[in-house]
Amino acid sequence: KAVHLFEKCMEHDIGILVNVYPEFQNRLIEDIPYEEYRSAMDGALKNHAHTPLKNCSLVKELDDSAQGTGFAFIVMADVFTRIPGAPFWSALFFMMLLTLGLGSQIGILEGVMSTLFDQPS
Repeated sequence: KAVHLFEKCMEHDIGILVNVYPEFQNRLIEDIPYEEYRSAMDGALKNHAHTPLKNCSLVKELDDSAQGTGFAFIVMADVFTRIPGAPFWSALFFMMLLTLGLGSQIGILEGVMSTLFDQPS
């Protein structure tokens, strides 16, 4: 998610910078190194203080995106879209989550049932 947001932000900025920096013309976002983008941004922000540039940062996007335990699920979803055989690995991951959930449900039910049905001796 953070990488996608960063790429969209960078795409926005490159669309504005293409008028000032013609070397960005007809290039894909993936083909523009971050250092080149960063130096163009620094030059543009130095010369034009009031511009609609967003000044993108991948580190900032990663910090603002998911945190905590939910982060693993976001990262795994992103990984599954990029690896070969994505439907197989996605189904396997879903089955893992399903069995973990059912195992937790059985453990909770067992704890409640044993509390209710235990006879003091």
